[in-house]
Amino acid sequence: MPDPALPWWEREPIMRGVNLGGWLLLERWMQPSLFAGTAARDEFELCHAWGREAERRLREHRESYIGRDDLVWLKRVGINTVRIPFGYWLLTGDPPFVAGIDVLDQALRWCQDLGLMVILDFHGLPGAQSREHHTGRANHFQWHRDPDHQRRSLEILESIAARYTDVSSLIGIEVVNEPAESIPATLLDRYYRAAYERIRRHLPPERAAIIFPAFTERRLRHFHGRYRPPAFENIITDLHYYQCFGGWPSAMTWDEQITYPLTHRLPEIKRANERGWLMIGEWSLRLPWKPRDWTRELPPAGYDTVMRGYAAAQLWAYEQTRGWCFWTYKAEGEPEWSFRDCIERGWLPTPVDAGMG
Repeated sequence: MPDPALPWWEREPIMRGVNLGGWLLLERWMQPSLFAGTAARDEFELCHAWGREAERRLREHRESYIGRDDLVWLKRVGINTVRIPFGYWLLTGDPPFVAGIDVLDQALRWCQDLGLMVILDFHGLPGAQSREHHTGRANHFQWHRDPDHQRRSLEILESIAARYTDVSSLIGIEVVNEPAESIPATLLDRYYRAAYERIRRHLPPERAAIIFPAFTERRLRHFHGRYRPPAFENIITDLHYYQCFGGWPSAMTWDEQITYPLTHRLPEIKRANERGWLMIGEWSLRLPWKPRDWTRELPPAGYDTVMRGYAAAQLWAYEQTRGWCFWTYKAEGEPEWSFRDCIERGWLPTPVDAGMG
């Protein structure tokens, strides 16, 4: 097991990770059974729908959805990092949301015992940083309009940094997940700089990375390489690569789809590496589902071959960064999004770095 006293980049050559999505921040599409019987789109509405039962039901979910055995399994198949999404209410409650910081405390202890590294991903901010359901409150999107939301976000980041200052498994904090592109870059820049100062009060550069999301390629050009030593140290830019969103051309062949990470993503990664550390914080094996259902075009054996090829292409490209985190560990009825399913179906190699040396 690597020495936990070492900086993360000396413990492991690259972060090979999995997101623990749907655990401490709920998403209906990933766990429809949890939302069954309600019209709730997100965790805010689900807590409303559950009413007095919300605290009990969330406690049951949080204590059963991910356990130590899951982390042991991840370690066994070659994962060395977990990225844990959380919402601000995990610390504060803020009804109808339900607090639960003790669950995160336990997760960090497990990871420390097992030698897993942890990135804490601030996934749901006060006021919501986009209209997406994964902020915890769909279509709210007030974070950028209210300085008080921004102030509270910084306070929560500092509280997290102070709480885990001596926990060696924590090697990074991502200051916001997927901020909407309509948020002015100047506002995000101010927030990133303030977040860096708050976190560094408790976590010096040798202890933890501070992760600024570019999220999209367009924002990558704006933010990546902007925050340099000596004013900013141990900074990683997070980029999310998906091919199932954004109107991908239906005319693309299977070969073009599965090699796209090598023909287009890899050159972008190589250029970005010249300007600073980059990680791919989210990716999956999901290919475009519109305008047709791709999975019905091939027999099962052929589809397995496509998935293995697509996985290999992505792994090869993303291994050229400082790290990657698959989205997500498990998702009901969505094997292309479920790391565990991808391993068990043979789409991803075991261990995940097999053939990467």
